[in-house]
Amino acid sequence: MLTTKSLRVTLLDLYLGVICVFPIATTLIESGAVNKIMFGVLLVLHICMLMSRPVRRQTIVMCSILVVNYVFTLCYTVFPMENINLFIYFPFYILYTYFMCDDSDIIINWFSKHRGYVELIVFVWSVLVGISIFVPSCYTTVENESVYFGSFCGSIFRLGPSAVFIQVLAIVMQVMHGNKSALLVHLVPMYCYLMGSSRTYLVVGSCLLVIAWYFA
Repeated sequence: MLTTKSLRVTLLDLYLGVICVFPIATTLIESGAVNKIMFGVLLVLHICMLMSRPVRRQTIVMCSILVVNYVFTLCYTVFPMENINLFIYFPFYILYTYFMCDDSDIIINWFSKHRGYVELIVFVWSVLVGISIFVPSCYTTVENESVYFGSFCGSIFRLGPSAVFIQVLAIVMQVMHGNKSALLVHLVPMYCYLMGSSRTYLVVGSCLLVIAWYFA
């Protein structure tokens, strides 16, 4: 824990703070280098939190089973692989999922207390992507002359996940912070889906919009 007279930052603050920055970094930069650096920081923070707080016995048992399964999978993997990211991302995803389930109360409390930070992330992302809507270079023309929007990152497959994340934060603003105007935040993500080249994100985004409308 980092402490000063005017600042008190915990590992959880750093961990969730970095997670919330991902949609902005993903949207602004086409290359994944920055995201990989941020992921490395996130991994270190996650390990530090595992060492600083008790882990449930059931979680340890389930993770042990998954470790055996992971080793078994590696034994039957054909090398070399085109992309080795899954070797790291999959184990982290498992640990991340158990952390979110085991400490859901703490995480919900964090988002409830950090209203300003959540609103700042949503505002910055919305402004940046909103500006890119009017930038011609943020659109891509494919062979059949169809035009797709990819913002600064150039692809709906990078823009889509960040837009989904922002929609979730907007719902957090509605439910936890009582911000009814957060419903308007969904306009920019929905534009991304409608002008993007992926129907999957359009379906997911539409479902989130329905949830947001329910809480409005």
